[in-house]
Amino acid sequence: MRQYTGKELSAMTGLPPNEVNTAVRELERMGAVDLHIRASSEPYLFSSVALTAKGRVIFQETKMPGCDT
Repeated sequence: MRQYTGKELSAMTGLPPNEVNTAVRELERMGAVDLHIRASSEPYLFSSVALTAKGRVIFQETKMPGCDT
């Protein structure tokens, strides 16, 4: 399963670290992602994140037309 760092998520979304952290925490609460945590991942609260099966279903249900998964 592909894992994404906070830096990669910021680059893909254009969001600053604090907003990426907020979004990832909400996705974790929903069971949509698994977080991998390491102490040296500042300014992010995680070292990497990966979609769960539930996260893939949520993405498929909400993706934009023409978005390649």
